[in-house]
Amino acid sequence: MIVCLLMPLAGSYLFLHFKKNKIRKEVTALINSGIKEKDLLVLKFTKEESETKLNWKHSREFIYNGRMYDIVNQSQQGDSLF
Repeated sequence: MIVCLLMPLAGSYLFLHFKKNKIRKEVTALINSGIKEKDLLVLKFTKEESETKLNWKHSREFIYNGRMYDIVNQSQQGDSLF
């Protein structure tokens, strides 16, 4: 009985987990294949903003205003991070 109750939850979790990994791999492949400069979005943050406003998932991915971003190229000029 318990297995019957937990199976839909476990199945949903596994489905979403594998779907998220598939999307992450597709985005990585797209970045590695080369993205045209016109298709990129340039964001500029101060050092303080990058620490407070950005929710870092890891060094190459963050969440800003509810949207996930992958870092293709990163540079620092003065106290600004691009």
